[in-house]
Amino acid sequence: MDELYLGFFEVTIDATGLGGSAPADGFIDNLDPRGWSGVSSWPTTPTSALAKTRAWIRWRGMVQELSLMVNPVNFVAITKPGATQDNPATSLTFTVVYDKVDFLHTSDEINGGILSGVDCIKRLIARALIRNYHVRCSIYDPTFIKGYEEQIEDVDADQLTSTIQLAEANITVVHVPNT
Repeated sequence: MDELYLGFFEVTIDATGLGGSAPADGFIDNLDPRGWSGVSSWPTTPTSALAKTRAWIRWRGMVQELSLMVNPVNFVAITKPGATQDNPATSLTFTVVYDKVDFLHTSDEINGGILSGVDCIKRLIARALIRNYHVRCSIYDPTFIKGYEEQIEDVDADQLTSTIQLAEANITVVHVPNT
């Protein structure tokens, strides 16, 4: 019987130089504002709740991009130094796990050719960081009189940087041996 081979890729995205003022605020976060209630507490201002929503939209966009060639088995070991319910992380580290590593390929729109493995993952993430997202979703409002309230609104989560090269300069991907 063939042994299942899983590919583990540790990704670190440094927030330095990425993002800015709204709607490019919030960096990237795997938790939406509601998710923070189980970690610490809800965002305390409408501004921080909206920034957390933008960060979560970018996370979902990145996951979608990483799923284009091969669906990941899992995202594990997610760490976000400095992140609170009101503040973005200074970096985001996670491990993405694939079971069909040989199918990780994407075109290289900068130099031509095909990228695979670590280079493919880095490029997919970079593409997600240069996208503008326009999403209709729930927005948490901490000022609502009864405690918390959500409204459905259009949300713009702008790109964190303008070019693939600038995005890739902030991304590190390491293939971790299957142990």
